[in-house]
Amino acid sequence: MTSSQQTPALFKPIKVGRLALQHRVVLAPLTRFRVHASHVPGPQQASYYSQRGSEPGTLLIAEATLNSHDAGGYSHVPGIYTDEQIKSWKNVRALFFYSPSIVQDPVLRVACEWHQVTDAVHAKGSYIFLQLWSLGRVADVDFLENQDPPSPYVSASSVTLTDRPRPPRPLTEAEIQDYIAAYATAASNGIHSAGFDGVEIHGANGYLPDQFLQTASNTRTDKWGGDEKGRTQLTREIIDAVVDAVGDDRVGLRISSWSTYQVGPV
Repeated sequence: MTSSQQTPALFKPIKVGRLALQHRVVLAPLTRFRVHASHVPGPQQASYYSQRGSEPGTLLIAEATLNSHDAGGYSHVPGIYTDEQIKSWKNVRALFFYSPSIVQDPVLRVACEWHQVTDAVHAKGSYIFLQLWSLGRVADVDFLENQDPPSPYVSASSVTLTDRPRPPRPLTEAEIQDYIAAYATAASNGIHSAGFDGVEIHGANGYLPDQFLQTASNTRTDKWGGDEKGRTQLTREIIDAVVDAVGDDRVGLRISSWSTYQVGPV
């Protein structure tokens, strides 16, 4: 019996973009609600992900992470958009070397945790992608209104989601462009500043890109709606912007081909 017959394909090495994986078992992103109110990871994250990267050559996809302040709408989920986070991630080693007392600053202390996550995974010989996330109409309306500053409750169209108190407002052309830019910025922050090996665009499960893809939630008549070309326009432009920011060999896309979760009938 040859080695190819003895080893199931699941456990064979494979090259994904620039990564040389030793097998094809990937940790899927799992929303955990385990971070600080400032949307910066806490001390549990490094151990959580490093444990799951213990087999060298494993690919992990981190929990869904907010692209921007306005993309949010949940508490205790991570983000990758504030100046404080970016500065701390970029200078994490220098900050601790030159100023050990920084660990007494609660804001800067938690801001260093994402880089500790990627370093911990890399120390195990594994890789980690960041999942980029915008909630759209799935957001908690009360949370949006009460965060500082408040954010608008928006989606592709004014179609009410079950259990939400009111319909979202359709995004304007300018707002759509802002969201596209936020994906690109978040991808650059994640890879160039926080040490991630790549990014996955979360276009599934009824979140913002999916709200544009699905006829149940997209009733627009402009270039962002209508036929398949219009409804895929946002996702395609997000992909192009992210690829321009970080390269085409570090970008993935997650979509829901037939799912009705948080969307309704397709």
